[in-house]
Amino acid sequence: MMTLQNKNRSFAKRDVGVEFPGLGDISGQSLMSMRRWHQAVDALNLIDKAKKWIDELDFLVAVPPAYRVERTEDMSSKLDTIPSFSEEIHILDFVARNQLSDTALMEAMSKLFGPRQDVIVVDPLIWGVVKRANRCAD
Repeated sequence: MMTLQNKNRSFAKRDVGVEFPGLGDISGQSLMSMRRWHQAVDALNLIDKAKKWIDELDFLVAVPPAYRVERTEDMSSKLDTIPSFSEEIHILDFVARNQLSDTALMEAMSKLFGPRQDVIVVDPLIWGVVKRANRCAD
């Protein structure tokens, strides 16, 4: 869909669909709904993974005071208050040794290096994505 829109700027997402020969057509709106559904499922899975990680985590391990967190009874229930489609959900990338998303990586880099005058933190998304040696805007 994005490739078609890049070639013809007059197409809006709602104007584009996909035809599956022998099965039928899927509208752009349906494709967007499917995408949002997958995002919601991913967010819920991430929350479940974080809850399991909290249950298994040993809070008595000696760590530097700056990283120490006290276990509270409402830790798991607080996870349910994070909106599934918000940027906040990416903070859960830090639990259970997940691969960090661009959003979580930017958050970490800003916290670590933000106060330093000799470091500039650049969002990797501004560079675009490179596919087969070609830069694209997806």
